[in-house]
Amino acid sequence: PKMIEYPPLWVEPVSGWEIPMRPVPNIAFRKSLLAKAAHSTELQDFLLYTCARSFSFWANLFCWTFRQSRFDAQGRQTALTGDEALSPWICWPVHDHLQANVGWCVKEGFDLVVDKSRETKLTWAMCVDDVYSLLFLKNSTALLISRKQDLVDSHDPDSLFFRLRFMLNMLPEWMLPALKSTFMHLGNQSLGDD
Repeated sequence: PKMIEYPPLWVEPVSGWEIPMRPVPNIAFRKSLLAKAAHSTELQDFLLYTCARSFSFWANLFCWTFRQSRFDAQGRQTALTGDEALSPWICWPVHDHLQANVGWCVKEGFDLVVDKSRETKLTWAMCVDDVYSLLFLKNSTALLISRKQDLVDSHDPDSLFFRLRFMLNMLPEWMLPALKSTFMHLGNQSLGDD
């Protein structure tokens, strides 16, 4: 498979910030931003305000995924463990397009069918969208389904709720609302959701 090349920078339209879109510089930018935000409620407020208005700003600076393996340039798959398994979520153009289409379909009441292939991060993309909705959209609900219950909610990293909870656990504490988490359910009590 062809290795993915990210554009070096993306100018986020709401904030005007230049956000690094390659993994190593993106991680460094995140760490610096979180270190500054840890001591500034003014910066935290700005970040929350901007995140609530820009899915891509939030996703590209605060979301993390858990990768169980990777492919090298020769197409060989290698298992990942420890910190190596942590991967910053960086939207590909197809993810931005998907999120816009999902948002439009939800708003207008239409169904959406998406072709999926392996290693395109589609399952993660849908979970990123669900976590964003949970955090920032009042009266938002999502129904997560899979072919087996254990792939919906279990300790298996392939399960959908594992991914949702993983992303939530990676967020800074000041970004987390009061959440209600039970088996196959997550609700944002700060927004009045059960």
